Amino acid sequence: MSAVWSILERSLPRVSAAVVMVLFAAVSTPQIVGIYSVLVILTTGLQSAFELPIRQYAVGLIESRLGMRWLRRYQLTYALIGAAAILGMVLLLFRTSPADVPPTQILVMGLMAIVPVLNAAGTAAVARLQMANRWRFLAGIQLVALACGMAVAVPALLWTHGSLGPVLLAVVSEAVTTVVVVFAAGRVASQIRTLSDPFIPSRPEYLAVVVTSLSVWIQGNLDRLLIAAFAGAAALGLYSFAWAVARSFTDASAAGLINLLRPRLITVAKDARSGVLSALARPAIPLVGLASLTIAIGAVIVIPLILSADWLPVLSVVPLISLVAMPAVYEALTQTYLIVDGRAKSLYVVRAVAIGLTIPVGLAAIVSLQLAAIVLFVRQIVTLVLTLRIARLRPEAGLLLRSGVVLLLQLSLALGAFLLYS
Repeated sequence: MSAVWSILERSLPRVSAAVVMVLFAAVSTPQIVGIYSVLVILTTGLQSAFELPIRQYAVGLIESRLGMRWLRRYQLTYALIGAAAILGMVLLLFRTSPADVPPTQILVMGLMAIVPVLNAAGTAAVARLQMANRWRFLAGIQLVALACGMAVAVPALLWTHGSLGPVLLAVVSEAVTTVVVVFAAGRVASQIRTLSDPFIPSRPEYLAVVVTSLSVWIQGNLDRLLIAAFAGAAALGLYSFAWAVARSFTDASAAGLINLLRPRLITVAKDARSGVLSALARPAIPLVGLASLTIAIGAVIVIPLILSADWLPVLSVVPLISLVAMPAVYEALTQTYLIVDGRAKSLYVVRAVAIGLTIPVGLAAIVSLQLAAIVLFVRQIVTLVLTLRIARLRPEAGLLLRSGVVLLLQLSLALGAFLLYS
């Protein structure tokens, strides 16, 4: 059950964001969605540089004074740099946007500068709740926060027909989550399992994790940056919409499973860690694939009913992008295993290969979004195999069999959507 609540805790925000993205597309245009996507790319880049690396160690850092000093420095740095970067990008978008884009659609995006401040403020509190195994509570917090966010975002979206809706979803839900977790963490301090040997990462080791995290961000966004540069905001809007629908649950599942895996790896002997990884991956990977397949089927059925003809090209792309779900989550779990094992630097090769293979994805998207999705899947398989070889791990036969069956179902859907909508 911990796995379910961990996935829910990370899934709810991203799935809700995907729902709002669908509504955003229904009342907006690919061009405005593309401009908003630029800001989303920046926000995720900041999270990759600050939030994701510190989460790898926060569970251990909260158990020592030195660790808490790390966290306080992180909170201040992330809040200041994150807010300044987002405000600067909003100003740049305002000055360079096409004349037919209403300026207010861009200016309201400045509210996103609050998000990194809230992210930073809640990091230590979330780590305390994770150590106390309060996954169900964290998932409940997300549900309440998202209900508040949706209650504000959906009316704003329908009223303004613009970017205020998705912006308010991010800000309101993050604000509610941060306030509640900070308050709740103080009440569970006595329930936290004390680590016998709290881990304090060395500066080179931590920088290695930052570089790895940023390289993952580059890998996931370089294609979109190339599309924005060479094909324009409308093409970026189409591609980003397809990605949001197909990958929101996948990315959230990876984050949730990593949150569950990391404390388990830290608290067991080194020679037992591969068994912990296998025990989690065995049921989780096929289930993630089935969930991704279900979302793709729903998208193919629902999207034509609510969106204009401008968005129909994405219908054959969503099922193709969903193929990436299982290998992406398995690679993310294996990389967490390597990081906890003190081998974060070994991932440099994987990141370099992934970034190199992302360039063809972006160039393919300029020609065809379907071709880009196929190249994306090939890239993911290559990086997964390379990661497993570095970790000296071999997938179990049962995992391969179950995942293979799910993959065949995904391929069948992708072929059907391609024949219908291409």
